[in-house]
Amino acid sequence: MDESKITTHFYWTEADCSDGTVVPIYLRNNVIRVANNLETLRFAIGGLPIRINSWFRTKEYNDNLKFHSPKSQHLVAKAADIWVKGMKPITLYKIIEVLIRLNKMEPGGLGIYNTIVHYDVGPAGRRWDYRG
Repeated sequence: MDESKITTHFYWTEADCSDGTVVPIYLRNNVIRVANNLETLRFAIGGLPIRINSWFRTKEYNDNLKFHSPKSQHLVAKAADIWVKGMKPITLYKIIEVLIRLNKMEPGGLGIYNTIVHYDVGPAGRRWDYRG
């Protein structure tokens, strides 16, 4: 596989922090876990591209966001905020919920916002709705 790729459809540059910080080597296995789960999701939605809004975040970058947590799974590269063109966030959220129940995706955290869905492979069962 191309060295720039994590999996078939996801690239290392997509996982980097939006401030330009590259994912540290010691967190790369977390990125791979998330990417593998997103590949499962992509297959389940018929191969539609999944867009990454945010994946790994530095503490400094995270602290400056409107919605952030000091325990964010983004800080350890276990989370991705995603969207799919033409798909409502609630639809994407519900599909992920079903895949988790079917043991197709890891049961981590799942949150919905106005334009994106947060998915992570951290502690299971956390759910939230920050739609305004």
